[in-house]
Amino acid sequence: MIVCVCHRVSSSKIQAYLDEGLSVEEISARTGLGTGCGQCVSYTADMAAEHNAYRAAARPADTGVRFYVPK
Repeated sequence: MIVCVCHRVSSSKIQAYLDEGLSVEEISARTGLGTGCGQCVSYTADMAAEHNAYRAAARPADTGVRFYVPK
């Protein structure tokens, strides 16, 4: 799906950049996203928030348990 019609930026391209750890601002700098009409900015911010929430949920909790592995 094309998210930014002005610069032909697809949702899959945005997702790939989010997977690389880029912020919305960095994606904009690389693609021009949000520099035309601006209609894509809120959708992209929602994609980033959903992506970050998913990554936070997938991260294992720190239980405080440490393992000693002898040499």
